[in-house]
Amino acid sequence: RESYDATPVVLIAAVFLLVAGGFADVTSLTRSQLPTTLPPAVARGVVMAALGLGAGLVAGAASRLRRPQTVPAGQPALRTRDGSSAPEPGGVSSTRRS
Repeated sequence: RESYDATPVVLIAAVFLLVAGGFADVTSLTRSQLPTTLPPAVARGVVMAALGLGAGLVAGAASRLRRPQTVPAGQPALRTRDGSSAPEPGGVSSTRRS
C-alpha cells in the first residue's frame, strides 16, 4: 500500500489534535491560574506543542491529499512495486512467460 492510503486518516487525526488538544486549551496560554497540577510552563508547552503539531499535520496531510487515480480503459489497474503489471483477476494474464 502507498502512504497516500493513510492520508485521510492522518488528516482527521490532525484536525482532532488541533481542536481538542490545542484550541480547547488555548486560554491557558494567557491565564495565570491553570486547571492542572503540572507546572505552568509544562502545561503551556503541552498546549503549544498540540497547536504546532496539529497545524503541521493538517498542513502536511492536506498537501498530500489527492483524488484516486483513474485507470484508462485497456490498461491494467494493478502494478507491483517494480512497476510491472500485476496478474489480472481470475488468474488470466495478458503476457506469458516461457
